[in-house]
Amino acid sequence: MWEVLSSRQLLDLSPWLTVTTQEVRLPNGTILSDYVVAPTREYSMVVALTSDERILLVKQYKHGLGHEAIELPAGYLDSPDEPPLECAKRELREETGCAADEWMPLGSFALDSNRGPTRCHFFLARGLRRVGDLDLDPSEALAPLSATPPEALALVQSGQIECIACAAAILLGLVQLGFLSGGG
Repeated sequence: MWEVLSSRQLLDLSPWLTVTTQEVRLPNGTILSDYVVAPTREYSMVVALTSDERILLVKQYKHGLGHEAIELPAGYLDSPDEPPLECAKRELREETGCAADEWMPLGSFALDSNRGPTRCHFFLARGLRRVGDLDLDPSEALAPLSATPPEALALVQSGQIECIACAAAILLGLVQLGFLSGGG
């Protein structure tokens, strides 16, 4: 284990981002004087499969990329205490107007294990039904779309899906659905 000798907060934009620099001692005695830790908010992401086996996607402008991106329905947990599944259900409803009868966790993964404990929670949703119109936040302007499993895989492989969390969730969903082999 690394031992934290000192810690100094450089930036606090809670709940979105905090940046801290730490002085740490490694097990071999080496001291790192400016190790940066930068946790962000956790979020949930949904691989939603329609009755005709299409994966729901959304296309929206992502300012960090500077252009529109194809992604999965996703959103930040409202608080650290919100269950990730509740967040996933809310985001599916808001971004696609759909609810699902079946939910399966696909895993919870650290986004950047060097910078903090922030996790993304992946879910597979089936048995979709339309329950209303989109209910977007003021910062969101998105267009729902869909893809067959082979089309979604091609979007990942071609780099048209740029978000690593989206790519991982889609691949895990395709394995769970039997469209990809989980071993080999």
